[in-house]
Amino acid sequence: MSADTGNPRDNHCVLSKQVESELHPTNAQLEKQVSELRAKLEQANVRLHQEIVKCQYAEQKIKDQEEFLQALVDIYPNTILKAGCFGIVTDINALKAVELELQQAKEQLRAVLDAVPGCVSWISSEGRYLGGNRHLADIFNMPPEAFVGKQLGFLDNSSEFVVFIRQFLASSVQTERQVVEVQVNGWSRKYLIAVQKYQQGSIAVSVGIDITERYQAEIEIQESLREKEVLLQEIHHRVKNNLQVIVSMLDLQSQQLETQGMKEAFRESQNRVKSMALVHEILYQSKNFARLNLSDYIQNLTSNLFRAYGVNTSNIKLELDIDEVALNIDTVITCGLIINELVSNAIKYAFPNSMRGLIKIALHVGIDKYLTLIVRDSGVGLPKNLDLKSVNSLGFQLVNVLTKQLGGILEVKCGVGTEFRVYFSEISS
Repeated sequence: MSADTGNPRDNHCVLSKQVESELHPTNAQLEKQVSELRAKLEQANVRLHQEIVKCQYAEQKIKDQEEFLQALVDIYPNTILKAGCFGIVTDINALKAVELELQQAKEQLRAVLDAVPGCVSWISSEGRYLGGNRHLADIFNMPPEAFVGKQLGFLDNSSEFVVFIRQFLASSVQTERQVVEVQVNGWSRKYLIAVQKYQQGSIAVSVGIDITERYQAEIEIQESLREKEVLLQEIHHRVKNNLQVIVSMLDLQSQQLETQGMKEAFRESQNRVKSMALVHEILYQSKNFARLNLSDYIQNLTSNLFRAYGVNTSNIKLELDIDEVALNIDTVITCGLIINELVSNAIKYAFPNSMRGLIKIALHVGIDKYLTLIVRDSGVGLPKNLDLKSVNSLGFQLVNVLTKQLGGILEVKCGVGTEFRVYFSEISS
């Protein structure tokens, strides 16, 4: 302790120096601790920054893989979904969780790619391979990593594939498909290539499926179809010719007949056979051998009937109102025979003594493809109380029988002229 001088100011200075002397070691120790803490804090900041960068990198990698997987799903959704369900969680709070999720995502991606039954590769916009799946590697007897960094075409096995991919990468199109030829182990194979861009178009994923067998099968089916078309065409041609022979035989036979009634019966039979022959003639000239355009057929049929009966078209007019509809052969032949009978009957009996008039034929398609056939004339008409079922006429009997074959309903309206309506649907093949 210092001596007391008796002067208050001197006593204060002495006390300050004494306190400063005692606090100096403490201040030095505090400065050292602050310096050490500052260094640790700086190191912690560096580590924290590194961890943030790692997290951002991992999250970006996961995002890239999500885009890649989505691109795969967009190309072949069924194939990818069959390979296994997958999901990626991007909300990660700890670095270890991020690293674990990233590793799981890589494993899932590899499992999905290897399970795809096709050649999967992803290619940069510069035309370099960034990777490929096991299926692609096995086909060309190479490890998957051997593709990384290689330029398109390094295998020298498909110029079509290289041109297709380069054109796709250079275009603004996001997805495209094309069949290309690829040489695999000395054999030419057909592959359906589907490509999809992702990461703003900087990378494209390509999936190739071998369709060689299906492609060859389609060619064989087309060739077989062409052969059958030629055979069917020849069959229709021969049937038409045979029916024409029958018509000619009936004509020769009718010349030996003496009574006009018998000759008329033979002519009616000829017209019926002609109506059937006309179907095969049109089918012979058509590309569709299963169905026939009813409008063309009815127009040809009625023209033939007017010529056969020598109708003066200045006296009897023909009007057609036919919807565009194609029906199978059975329905057309049955419908044609009905029209043949009704029009023939109108020509013969509706306009006696050179009476002028009109024959109208209409066919309309209704609800559920139900059809209505109308044959109307403006002639003298039928007796009001006439029962067609009891009429001893082969023509009317045929109309009733043919309507039943169509599964239809026959209506007759008598008055000013005669109107026949047949409601029916197409005969099941």
